[in-house]
Amino acid sequence: MIMNNKNMSYSNIICTILFFFILFKFLPADDNKMVVKQTFNKLMMNAHPLPNNNEYKKQPPYILSEEITSPLFLNSNMIAKETEQYQMQNESSIAVNPQNPNQLIGSAVDYRGESSTWVYYSEDAGKTWINYNLGKYIPSWKCSNDPSVAFDAEGYAYLVYGGFGIIDDTSHGENFGENGVFISISSDGGKTWDSTNRHIPVIVHKGKMTMDSTFEDKYYISVDNSSLSPFKNHLYIPWKRVTPRDSATQIVISKSTDKGRTWTAPIAVSPRKPGTSQDTTYGQSFPLVATGPNGEVYLVWNDGIVHGVGFAKSLDGGKTFSEPRIIHNYNIFGVTKDQSSSNDKEPVWRHTVKEVVRAEAYPVVVVDTSNSMRRGTIYLTWAADRYPNIYFSKSTDGGETWSNPKIIHSDTKNDQFWQWMAVDPMNGDLAVMYLDSRDDPDNLMVESYVSYSQDGGETWIDRKVSDFNSDIRRNPFANHFAGDYSGMAFYYGKIYPSWVDMRNAVKNIFDSDVYTSLINVQAPAPVDNFKVITIPEEPNKLKITWVAPTQRSFGQPLSANDFHFILLSLSKGISIDLPSSKTEYFDEGLTQYQKYYYKIAVVSGQDTSIFRYDSAYAGGSKELDVAEILSAKGDANNDIHLEIKLPLFRADKTTQLINLSKLGLFDKKDELIREFPLLVSDAGKTMNFTYHSDEPGYFDLYVKVFDNKNPANESAKSNLVEFFTGAIRNSYSDNFDNGFRKYRFTESWNTTSAFYRTAPACLTDSPEGTYKKMVDNHIDLFPVKTNKEEELILEFWHAALISKRDTAKIEISNDYGQTWNRVVGFNQLDYPFWQDGTRNQEDWKYEKITIPSETEDTVLLRFSIVTKLGAADDGWYIDDLNIYNQPIGVEDNNLNNQIVLYPNPTSNILNIHYDQISNIDLSNIRIYSIYGNEIKLYPKSISENNIEFDVSSIPQGVYFLNVSFVDKVQRMKFVKTE
Repeated sequence: MIMNNKNMSYSNIICTILFFFILFKFLPADDNKMVVKQTFNKLMMNAHPLPNNNEYKKQPPYILSEEITSPLFLNSNMIAKETEQYQMQNESSIAVNPQNPNQLIGSAVDYRGESSTWVYYSEDAGKTWINYNLGKYIPSWKCSNDPSVAFDAEGYAYLVYGGFGIIDDTSHGENFGENGVFISISSDGGKTWDSTNRHIPVIVHKGKMTMDSTFEDKYYISVDNSSLSPFKNHLYIPWKRVTPRDSATQIVISKSTDKGRTWTAPIAVSPRKPGTSQDTTYGQSFPLVATGPNGEVYLVWNDGIVHGVGFAKSLDGGKTFSEPRIIHNYNIFGVTKDQSSSNDKEPVWRHTVKEVVRAEAYPVVVVDTSNSMRRGTIYLTWAADRYPNIYFSKSTDGGETWSNPKIIHSDTKNDQFWQWMAVDPMNGDLAVMYLDSRDDPDNLMVESYVSYSQDGGETWIDRKVSDFNSDIRRNPFANHFAGDYSGMAFYYGKIYPSWVDMRNAVKNIFDSDVYTSLINVQAPAPVDNFKVITIPEEPNKLKITWVAPTQRSFGQPLSANDFHFILLSLSKGISIDLPSSKTEYFDEGLTQYQKYYYKIAVVSGQDTSIFRYDSAYAGGSKELDVAEILSAKGDANNDIHLEIKLPLFRADKTTQLINLSKLGLFDKKDELIREFPLLVSDAGKTMNFTYHSDEPGYFDLYVKVFDNKNPANESAKSNLVEFFTGAIRNSYSDNFDNGFRKYRFTESWNTTSAFYRTAPACLTDSPEGTYKKMVDNHIDLFPVKTNKEEELILEFWHAALISKRDTAKIEISNDYGQTWNRVVGFNQLDYPFWQDGTRNQEDWKYEKITIPSETEDTVLLRFSIVTKLGAADDGWYIDDLNIYNQPIGVEDNNLNNQIVLYPNPTSNILNIHYDQISNIDLSNIRIYSIYGNEIKLYPKSISENNIEFDVSSIPQGVYFLNVSFVDKVQRMKFVKTE
């Protein structure tokens, strides 16, 4: 049940309860089971979405991540090298061991190991990380939901997470909907996690679930580490409890007094609110606990129904809690969007950022337990507004009263969201991290920022802490899901934010990571404008310059007497100590044409800035600068015409190129195709080159330039260009028996001799065995001309040995491959012989597909196979392909000005409007699929000049409508959309 963003009235609640009572009172048992299954599945998919390889491609093009020049802090990927298909992580948490601050642990929602439980461990203060797969509570479950980590005062490490059994179309039996909350424990700071301390249930629901069973969600661990607390080392886990029968949400909490081995039964803290779990805000959610210096327990949560921060406290170690109340209300977060998929029967409204990524407000609470003057102060943050901002409030009287909310960041344009806050237990300093789009005018790219306060939140200083920006729309969850929260730890002046990072998703949509930044609030700022400069007239010397800092990392003053420089020659392996007054250095005795690498840092006592790096060639670069292909075109004679900008300098962009000799043309496999001689005077020119290919097809080419040395020095690769050359005809055929033509394809399309209709070979997407899961694998055929008032015919034999979950389809493009439209799709359900699990000659099926041509055009056709989760099948086999044009088989008497189809395209109603036609046969109007199969539809209404059809029940695609007259038939095309 989808609720709106307004407060639910009493009548809404009564109606919701009545609806569910009637539904389950009178539904048969089988329907009851189906509804229970669907309800728990929806809850689990909200909590732990699964990738959707098809949906994300509907979104606008992504922006590539860019490296940030001159970052202030070192970034570290918490994720070790990955080899699995699913390499996504999000929703991170991080903690520092107070017994050994070099030990850090972290975790995230991690899709590796089919969503196993993962913990990340560092013993060098976050510079490098080891990832441990802790397995699962039950092997078939997903056990990576909403993870959180913490240390107690004695150095015990804790990881809390949720687990549940995934429900899909193949699930049978009664035990669907099982779920629970679990903890794993390490007694040596996170270095080892023995099996006896893994997957200890905090609470678990097993067996047959009903609509009165509960689903536990959004759990987060907190530890009382105050030295004076009577409840020291007690563990607390609050979470959101959902009851499916009436869609109720409620905040509950459990605690442990024996280092996580046993847990109390959860007690309710917030009121139970029916009809809220599928609200846009998820109802009551995102609970979090912080403990005070004397063992006070402060619990906050997002009460989305009233757009407020809920609060309750306990003074007896979590046994009882005060009456819950709203301590702050906030403006609605983000933009409300419908995130329903093709499987949803009604809208799914969610708050979003970037127009598509789901995100929600949530509170973060911390308490100062240090010996500072602010000891006992409670601090609170949350995000709100259409373009979200990070708000801050505090209480100095145990949560009875709260300061007016204020925005902590200095720049309020664009989005700031997914914040986390931490307090340094050594001195009470505060830090808040968040994702921020202030540096992107289009409000799309995000970077990680930290705001730091030394005065209890009265004033704040912002710093960008990530060294790459990210497009969080670049995710495989229909672009909708990049997590729900971030994390941060703060200990002894060191801040460790953790966030979802999409820099590697640029190359692989299934590879998002979790990064941290190593922030020392007392470290000096790094140098600016660090440069290593070539001196052409002195080939054995380099000049190194920089600008000295005047501040520490968060704006604190830094005098010249407080620091010095350390300059490292990485090529020589030497270190040079330089005073703060020095901002220039000459490195001599170097080898001409050799590249030398340097880095420099600022040192102040025990604190060191991040290094700055640069390099240069002594006397100039040996390598040449890169050429640029400005254009590449083919023609009907198989010629390739290239326009190329040649370099003027060597790779250092300083030394002029005075011995240019030749240009090399290469394919994407790095094979040399042809060389073209060049003159020295050609350097810097734009020139044209022509190459003749022995066969038509698609080409991917790049160039390199070379000088006249022996052996020749060369440039790096130019840009790669892709194009077609060859005559574009109105017909062609391929029986795939004479090798593999120069088609354009992804993945592994090729010919195979293991199975064919006519010997010796056919085309297939999977020549090496079964196809991969979660791929969109396609092959583009050669372009074809279409003729006006003719039909394009596509004939072939094929065996679509494709799982019923997957689709083999034919697509067409009228804009040279920029966009593609589906013509028809297949899988094993379309032919009985494809369902028997064997591959033989009976599997070959003939297809003839007709595509009408209204104008002369050039079109592209392609075969594409789209696969989802589940077991992969054999593959798609295609043979004896024939493409040609033929005259339309029925007469078109240019009646388009008298007969009009509208709307076209249409998703439901199609109208046939006709004027001044007396001989139309209303009883003989026929609708056909692109296959030529008649679609049995009857007019919804007929008036004097209009016939209305309801086409909502037919699948999306291209259709033909034949209108009959006494002496002729007119064919017209329409498109059915979803």
